[in-house]
Amino acid sequence: MKRSYDAEGVTEYPTGPLLAQVTKRFSSSGAIVLCIDVSYSMKGRDLDEAKKGGRGFLDDAVAGGYQAGLILWSSGVDVAVSPTPDGQAASSALARASVSGTTKLAPALKRAGEMLAATEADDQVCVVFTDGALMDEDRAIRQAEQVKAAGIRILTIGLGGIAAQGLDEIARAQEPPTRETTTASLAADMRQIASSLSLRRKS
Repeated sequence: MKRSYDAEGVTEYPTGPLLAQVTKRFSSSGAIVLCIDVSYSMKGRDLDEAKKGGRGFLDDAVAGGYQAGLILWSSGVDVAVSPTPDGQAASSALARASVSGTTKLAPALKRAGEMLAATEADDQVCVVFTDGALMDEDRAIRQAEQVKAAGIRILTIGLGGIAAQGLDEIARAQEPPTRETTTASLAADMRQIASSLSLRRKS
């Protein structure tokens, strides 16, 4: 005897109109934007190591289930690449990175928040790297609070003690303290942050 079943369309072939909604509801997803300081003080080996670490970071983030994007920042946002599933656009932009300007983080945080919000991913993460003291620290702290209020995680890595101390104020009360790194360990430390990520579902 032939039986008939009632369904909402998602168990049928061709699939019904609710498949995208159900997939989104019951699967985790992540998006990440890596914000790298490219101010003049990064010239030389520091930039080379940041590019090396950034490439590994993006690859590891994608392997971990994150869409990956990139912001290169100095006095403002120099380059912004929205997150993509393969991270290739971000990697290509990173390979062309060059130094310019000073160290003002707030515009990069604002842009990262906008880019991540547009992904509608469950876990939205902004990772910030700098090598020095922020010239707009108060403004950057206020911008970071707005980003975190939107449900976006901020992770930080600083080249040297001064940079790490300044970034602690950016990520405070939410995530682990800023990872302090050196030029020699920068590439490895950046990849370590990516490998330690764990997808979180928004409540």
